[in-house]
Amino acid sequence: MKKTLKIAGWILAALVALFAVLEFSLGRIVRAAVNAAGPAVLGVPVTLQNADISLVRGWIVLTGLHVGNPEGYKTDGLLDLGSIAMKLDPASVFSPVVHIEAIAIDGLVVTYEKCLLNSNLGALIDQLSAEEESGAGETAKPETETSGKKVVIDKLSIVDSKMNFSVT
Repeated sequence: MKKTLKIAGWILAALVALFAVLEFSLGRIVRAAVNAAGPAVLGVPVTLQNADISLVRGWIVLTGLHVGNPEGYKTDGLLDLGSIAMKLDPASVFSPVVHIEAIAIDGLVVTYEKCLLNSNLGALIDQLSAEEESGAGETAKPETETSGKKVVIDKLSIVDSKMNFSVT
């Protein structure tokens, strides 16, 4: 019995330590993942300056997101985001309805560049669609309807944002 309690204690201590490490390093993990996987997934330059995430307090803050243009476009990029902050009820993540108390988007700049045959946004969508269709010869499975979680957002604010339009 004592041996079982010791093992359970060590497992509990390891889980608490793992959660603490995750709580303090999740932002760095997300930033590194976005900076590494973003360009590979989208096929354009993607950078995220900072990610601050707390599972216990239920907030996420991402700052300095930049999504570049596909090859051949002249503007600086497709999307720049000053920051996005989200506050949610951490307990609701495990319930059927996820409760997001607030989302604040600040400094969103979207640049739509139109050339003769296509646009930067259209080229990115075409590039993503081509990659999805060439998805390693898997047979297409029929889509089945799945019921996901519902999301309730109390407050959404978008400030200091603009859209640029460029014709080349």
